[in-house]
Amino acid sequence: MGCGHSQLKYRKDTTYPPTYRMSTLNIHTSVTPELSSEYKGSVRLTTNQPISCEWLQHDQPAQVNLSDNDTFATNVEAGSYDIICTTCNGEHETVHVNVDKIKLLIVDKYIITHASSDMARDGMVQAIITQLEDHNVRFLWTSGVITDQPILHDVSPGIYALSIISTDNSPIPFYHICSPAHVKIRDNYE
Repeated sequence: MGCGHSQLKYRKDTTYPPTYRMSTLNIHTSVTPELSSEYKGSVRLTTNQPISCEWLQHDQPAQVNLSDNDTFATNVEAGSYDIICTTCNGEHETVHVNVDKIKLLIVDKYIITHASSDMARDGMVQAIITQLEDHNVRFLWTSGVITDQPILHDVSPGIYALSIISTDNSPIPFYHICSPAHVKIRDNYE
């Protein structure tokens, strides 16, 4: 699970002169960053006592999937969130959480052109990779071929995937969030 940024905002007492109080409510956050538009982040709150929570983004209800007790959110897009937590005795805390979008290259999916026959080498596999525009990389395919673009031509039926490498053939960290490409015989699958 990744780390995120969070901070508690303390409520000002309504007495005069105003004072700030520390709460006895301990809230800890665990944040998983957003990988892609399909694989969003999550936020988990843990506390030392039961709470109910209101999740806000830009002072509006946040569009997230919440657990039954509102302390675990999934489908969380990158951004800033304010979570107003209330105990059963009325004590309030506001937790500010930032969910980041991961900065690594991500192999999202493969676009496949199937081969015309069992022995043909006329198939093609193209990898869709997010955040690729800022990198000077090459692609090592499981067939052993290295390409400058995320496209493998002259493909026969089989299973293919790629690894991302630098121009000097060193490995580059990335996430592979889809199944390998399965090239089949065109007549049977179109």
